[in-house]
Amino acid sequence: MHDHIDKANAHPVVTGYTVDYDGTAHTATGTSDGNVGTFTLTGTTHTDAGDYPIDAWSFDGGTNYLSDSGTVHDHINKISAHPVVTGYTVDYDGTAHTATGTSDGNVGTFTLTATTHTDAGDYATDAWSFDGGTNYLSDSGTVHDHINKISAHPVVTGYTVDYDGTAHTATGTSDGNVGTFTLTGTTHTDAGDYPADAWSFDGGTNYLSENGTVHDHINKISAHPVVTGYTVDYDGTAHTATGATTPTGVGTFTLTGTTHTNAGDYASDAWSFDGGTNYLSDSGTVHDHINRANAMVNVTPYNVAYDTNPHTATVTSITGVNGQTGATVGTVDVSHTTHTNPGTYSSDYWTFTGTANYNDIGNTTITDIITLGATSLSVTPASGTYNGPVNLSAHLTSGSPDLSGKTISFTLNGNSVGTAITNSNGVATKTGASLSGILPGAYPSGVGASFAGDSSYSGSSGTAALTVGYGACTGPNPGHVILPPINTDGSSVFKQGSTVPVKFTVCDASGNPISNAAAVFASGYGSVTMLTYSRGTVDNVNEATYTDIPDSAFRWSTNQWIFNMATSNLTKGTTYTFRIYLKDLSYIQFTFGTK
Repeated sequence: MHDHIDKANAHPVVTGYTVDYDGTAHTATGTSDGNVGTFTLTGTTHTDAGDYPIDAWSFDGGTNYLSDSGTVHDHINKISAHPVVTGYTVDYDGTAHTATGTSDGNVGTFTLTATTHTDAGDYATDAWSFDGGTNYLSDSGTVHDHINKISAHPVVTGYTVDYDGTAHTATGTSDGNVGTFTLTGTTHTDAGDYPADAWSFDGGTNYLSENGTVHDHINKISAHPVVTGYTVDYDGTAHTATGATTPTGVGTFTLTGTTHTNAGDYASDAWSFDGGTNYLSDSGTVHDHINRANAMVNVTPYNVAYDTNPHTATVTSITGVNGQTGATVGTVDVSHTTHTNPGTYSSDYWTFTGTANYNDIGNTTITDIITLGATSLSVTPASGTYNGPVNLSAHLTSGSPDLSGKTISFTLNGNSVGTAITNSNGVATKTGASLSGILPGAYPSGVGASFAGDSSYSGSSGTAALTVGYGACTGPNPGHVILPPINTDGSSVFKQGSTVPVKFTVCDASGNPISNAAAVFASGYGSVTMLTYSRGTVDNVNEATYTDIPDSAFRWSTNQWIFNMATSNLTKGTTYTFRIYLKDLSYIQFTFGTK
C-alpha cells in the first residue's frame, strides 16, 4: 500500500519599506505562519536613495511547507544637505576670486564658475548651483560678489630737450605700468616753451583714473648753414649759389644776391639764412664765377661738280647754349673757302668771333672740293634705210646748262662713224653716217655717243635705238607687197592642186632689189606662214594654172624672190591668208582662194 502526506502553505508575506536616506542599508521584512521556512531578501537591500518597485524575494518552506517567491516595492527618499554659498568683497589684486560653498558633511558638488572674477567690479547676482548626487537634494541660487578698484599712483614727467626734428612726449609711469596715459597734449616737435601741457590717466577696469599738467620745453638749435658758390660755364640760364644745412632742407636761404646769368666774376655775393621756428638765423657772402662758353660752330665744306660758279663753304649752324643761335652767339668768317675751278683745297679755313658770353675760335681748316662737272649725254633714236646714210644726234648737258663746243664721238652697233661738235644748245649732229653692213631690223642700243671729258667736265655716254628698214624700189616691181599672179586685194582663186607662184621684192636705199637673204628674211631663206582660212567663200578659178615644181624655201630670180607654193594640201572652196616675215620685223600679208 502507498502512503502520502502533502506539504502545507506557510503563507509567506514580504513587507517593503519607504524611508529617508540615512547612509545605512535597508532590507524588506518577511513573515510566515509560525515563522517557519527561510526568506531570501538580498534583492531588497539598498543604501542609496531611489525607487525600487520590483525587488525580488524568495521563500524556502523546507520539508513541510510550500516554497514561494515574488517582488516587493521599496523606496529611499533623498534628503537636504543644506548647501550655503558665501560671496566676497575684496580689493583688486590681479588674481581670480570665487565664492565659497558648504553643505552638511561637505557632500554634493557646488558649481561656482559664474562667481569667479579677476577684474574690479560689482557682481550682484552671480549664479551658483549644487548637485546633491544620488542621495541629496540639488539646489541653486545667486550670491553678491564685489572687487574694489585700487590706485596705480600715476606720475607724468616733463622734458627739456634740444630740437631734433622728432616729436617729444612727456613720460608716464604707474605701479606695474598699468592703465593708459593720454599724453597727446604733451607732444611737440617744434622748439618752444609749453608750461601747462595736459595729461590724463585711465585706470581701466581695475585702477582709479587721474589727470593733471606738466611743463615741457624744446630749445632752438643751429642748422649750420653753408652757402657754396659756383664756377660754371655760361649756359644762358641764371645760376644761384646753393645753400645747405645740417640737417638737410631746414630753414630758408635768401640767395637772390648770388644769382647771375652772364659770364663774369662775382667775388662778394651776399646771402642770408632764416632758421624759422626751430633753427638759429645767419648771413654771409660767397664767391661766384661764370666762364665764357664754347659755341658749337658747324661749317660744311663743299664737294661739288664744276658748274662755272664760285663756291663757298656753308655755315651750317652757330649754336650756343640754351637754344641761342646765329649772331646772338657770334659770327663766322668763311671768306678763305671760296673757289670756282675744279680742284681739292685742303688748306681752306674759317674763324669764329664770339659775343660777350662765348670764346673765339681761331683758324679751323677744312677741305673743299670742286670735281669735274658731271655730264649727261642724251642720244636721239635714229632710223634709216638699208645700205643708206643716217643722221645721228646727241644732247650734252651738265645739270641744266647745255655744253657747247664739246666733241661727241658716234658709233653704229659699236663701230665708229665719226664725231661732231656740240652747238650752243649742246647738240652735236653727225650727218650722213653709213648704214653699210648693218642688216635691216631694230637695234635697241644701235646708236652710241660718248663725250671723253676735259679739264672741267667728266665724260659721259649714252645709247639709243637704231631702226634699219627697206627703201622704195625704182624698178618695175613695187617693194614690200605681194606680186602677181597673186592679187594684192585677195581676189585671186587658184585651182586646187596646182602650184601658186608667191613673189615679192624689197629694196635698199638706192631702190635696188635686195638679193641677200640675210637682209630680207626674218630667218634663213624665209617661209610662208598660214594665218587663217575660211571655207565656202571662193568664186570660180580666175588665175592661170601653174604646174611648176613646189619650192621648199624662197629663191632669188630675176630681181625678185619666188616661192612656188603647193596647193595639194589645201582644201577646195577655201580662202587662205598667209604672211612672209621680213628681217626688219615687218611682214608681207596676202590672201587667195582654192577651187
